[in-house]
Amino acid sequence: MTCPACGSPTVPGARFCFACGLPLTGPTVDAATERRVVTVVFGDLSDFTSWAEDLDPERVGVVTDRVLAQLAQVVVDFGGHVDKFTGDGLMAVFGAPTAHEDDPERAVRAASRMQAVVRRLVEQESGGGTRLGLRVGLNTGEVVAGIQAHLSYTVIGDAVNTAARLSDAAGVGAVYAGRDTALATMTVASWRALPLLRLKGKRQPVPAYELVGLRPAQASRLGLGDEAPLIGREAEFGMLVGRLLEAVDGAGARSVLLAGDAGVGKTRLAQELSRFAGELPGARVLWGRCAPYGEGRDLAAVADMVRTACGVVPQDDAETARERVERTVARYVPAVGSGPVAERLSALIGVSEPSAPAPASAPGAPEGSARMRQAVAALFSALAASAPLVLVVDDVHWASSTMLAGLLDVGRQLRGQVLLLVLGRPEVLDDSSGPAWWRGLPEPEVLVVAPLDPSATERLLRACLDVPAGGLDDRVRDALLPRAQGNPFFLAELLHLLVDRGILRRDGERWLLEEEQGDGHPWPAELPAGVHAVLAARIDGLDGAAKGVLRDASVLGLTLRLDGLEAVGRASGHGDPDVVGRAVAALVDRRLLEPVPDTDRLRFTHPMVRDVAYAGLAKAERARRHAAAAEHALGPSAGGPVGSPAPRVSEADLVAAAHGERAVRLAREMRLSPADPAWRARGVAYAALARLGQEALGRDDAGTTMICTHVPNESGLGVHSPPDG
Repeated sequence: MTCPACGSPTVPGARFCFACGLPLTGPTVDAATERRVVTVVFGDLSDFTSWAEDLDPERVGVVTDRVLAQLAQVVVDFGGHVDKFTGDGLMAVFGAPTAHEDDPERAVRAASRMQAVVRRLVEQESGGGTRLGLRVGLNTGEVVAGIQAHLSYTVIGDAVNTAARLSDAAGVGAVYAGRDTALATMTVASWRALPLLRLKGKRQPVPAYELVGLRPAQASRLGLGDEAPLIGREAEFGMLVGRLLEAVDGAGARSVLLAGDAGVGKTRLAQELSRFAGELPGARVLWGRCAPYGEGRDLAAVADMVRTACGVVPQDDAETARERVERTVARYVPAVGSGPVAERLSALIGVSEPSAPAPASAPGAPEGSARMRQAVAALFSALAASAPLVLVVDDVHWASSTMLAGLLDVGRQLRGQVLLLVLGRPEVLDDSSGPAWWRGLPEPEVLVVAPLDPSATERLLRACLDVPAGGLDDRVRDALLPRAQGNPFFLAELLHLLVDRGILRRDGERWLLEEEQGDGHPWPAELPAGVHAVLAARIDGLDGAAKGVLRDASVLGLTLRLDGLEAVGRASGHGDPDVVGRAVAALVDRRLLEPVPDTDRLRFTHPMVRDVAYAGLAKAERARRHAAAAEHALGPSAGGPVGSPAPRVSEADLVAAAHGERAVRLAREMRLSPADPAWRARGVAYAALARLGQEALGRDDAGTTMICTHVPNESGLGVHSPPDG
């Protein structure tokens, strides 16, 4: 069960949420068992026994409680879930019960903050001549998540065990991570490759990395798919250049809101515009990123811009940072009022004078906020008075209401050669609850960045593989383009996965796909980690019914009908027609499903949305839903005797056989009870295959006849074949 307020899993029978304290008097949501890709963090205090040996137990309890409470708060601040305390440490999970598209990054940043917290808290604590320290291990991988033993929500899997062993192997004060975690965070962190580690309980040596440091938050970083060439965006780029030149020519401040799905190329367009602006005399480009977590997130994006404008770097102490701010303000801002501007900007970036008087109003109060915004606008306008200034606010869909209000206020006060470029997901355009906020920006214009068309996507693929026109193998194109669906990030991630697994290899001037993987396509079982994270976060943003219906749809395939959804939903608890109807409307609104024109069918907007939704289902649940789909395919007489006089449509038999075979294979793999409803698919599929075989025999199709004869025996579909277990 999960708390309806904060979403935290609750202890069965509890009257209050342990995370937020909400009384659990109303209905709660079932926390069903799921398969998830998560990043697990283990933090263990080192030398705890030696440290506590000569201390009074009460003192040991006070210090450890204080340390563990601070560590848990760090996890919560970065959007993670504290899974359990381990006596002298904790286990945390990022990606369950709610996924975010940057869970590995959140975990790494949390691990770094945890080390800093422990160093600060134990600086004055010593016992037995030993000083406490923290060892941290991280690992990313697939787990099973849900309520275990009817007690509490947790995750189970090899990824958890590996994270624990990496924590054991780490040095005091160090952060060790598995390969997938390090690869997923290369753009935000620096890692040192370690020799292969032999970890307890692991048969093979494990590749591992040690965290060297984090990149500054305000540092420019690659967006999703930005390593690929910029192709197919000539019109969008031309529009941005035009708006910048309007501002440079004295037309006043201008704004552009770039809206598009994750990975479609918003950040890349902003980077290309930044390169263009860099060629203009004296031009500056200041970047700020709205963060969904962390301390001071309301003002983080603007503070990052101010730091960059004033030349403040992470290595600067408070006094040096203040001096940099004062010099910048004295150089650009008119002398009258420059003193208060410098003071307010120093406060914004957290380096105020220790002896400075307390503000007259609390942080965030209207008076204090207005003065802070005036100082920011004064600095930006002064910079833009003599040279072009491009302000880039990235990930505005994560901005708080305080940040949006501040952005609008600063925007109204901007003067000079300024282009304000705001980047966000399509939801930032939503005006269903009132006038769209972005209309308050200076001279705003909206640019929706759509997926690339097939021709541009193919050119991008050729550029990534460095093959000339006409030199792209048909199998490579046909395998990649339908799945990428015009998204540069998805295309880049798919290429990385296939090359990394040795499935796509270079042969002279050509790239070739290896033989299919046994299930009819060249793809490995897992999706690229980045793609999975982006899509899983979108799915986790749905309410319980919509998520359940989406997963029902994933069982049916890429295209489906409402009656099929209702039939599968009866096996999953989401079969009420009204529930299905409302859920489908929400899924279409969220661009996860779409109607097929001129038909009564629906389809997934992207094949990998279906893949991620299906991957989240526990295998036992997949078996039951496939069984329901098999029964629905043949209608009320499903599972009747072979040779039944009722006419059968060959297509329906094919669908029933496919779903039934999958259901039985999964039921056997999971050793489900003989009474489990998944086993009903056995008779349905056997009968369907028998009819298909008879039909093929009548056509003198020996190959199909043999397949229909052998599949039941190979997959355990025979009517006399008992389930294992």
